[in-house]
Formats: sequence, C-alpha cells, structure tokens
Amino acid sequence: VGVLDQFESQGYRWLNPDRAMGGVLVIDSPTGNGEKVVFEVVNFKQKQIPRWKDGKIEMVIAVEAVLNFYEQQGTTQLVGLKPRLQLETGAAQQIKREIRSCIEKAQILNSDILGWGQCVHRSYPDEWKKIAANWYEVYPEVESTIRVKCRVDRTYLGTESFSFR
Repeated sequence: VGVLDQFESQGYRWLNPDRAMGGVLVIDSPTGNGEKVVFEVVNFKQKQIPRWKDGKIEMVIAVEAVLNFYEQQGTTQLVGLKPRLQLETGAAQQIKREIRSCIEKAQILNSDILGWGQCVHRSYPDEWKKIAANWYEVYPEVESTIRVKCRVDRTYLGTESFSFR
C-alpha cells in the first residue's frame, strides 16, 4: 500500500511497542540555537483507547516515557531543574509529532496498521457491528488525541560542560 519514512516509523514504534525500551530520541535543544539533545529511551508505556464522541470514533493515545539524558551539542548548561523541565516538554512534543505523522500517513494510505479497528471491536462490539463493513471509509476520518508525559531520570553527563582553553 505504501511505506513509512523514518520519522513516521518512529511514531509507529511509540504506538506498537514490541520492545518498550531502548533506542534514542533526538530533539532540538531548548537553547533555540539549532543544537540537538539526545535521549536514551529507558522504557515507555502506551495506551490507545477508543471513545465515541458526537457519534464518531476518537482515539485517545497516552504515552509515558522514561528517558536518560545522553548527549548534547554545545556547552550550554542543561543539567538542572528548569532545563530538565524544558527537556521533558521538548521530548514530549517530539514524540507527539512522531506519533501524529504516523497516524496521518496511515490514514492517507487507508491502512489500519495501528489496529484501531480491533480496539474499537474489543471496546464497543455492538457499535463495531454497525461500522465494520464500512471501516475503511470510517478509518481515515477517525480523530485522535495524543497525550505524552516524559520523565528524564538520569544523565550521562557531568554537572558542567567541558571548557576548552
């Protein structure tokens, strides 16, 4: 039917965790100077819950991720409470973008690779009987709400950046 690019594939991984640990997440540094920050994904949990909203299906997606601060570009001090909160917010936004891109591509391709039909069938068997025959007309119109929480557990960096002489 089609393919997912690297960014969309990362979103797919957040939605279908066969191994809910390992890997990296790269985000823009909160300094705003174009530098990057790298996290190691320690583990994550996700839930996809169908809801009926105004006669339509909405998928509520909740992801909780535990990350380790692994690497950064530049010498800006990013270890501390305020920077950590900015990093957690930035990581959550990045995960949300990756998930959103995967969902949009799957709906464009009209391919239920996320198993939403099965979720609806399990949660609402009576309603599923009414829409099952037309699922591939309904599926591209399913809306989604994505909630992501990230926690940076530890850092592999010293408390201060290295200074060059």
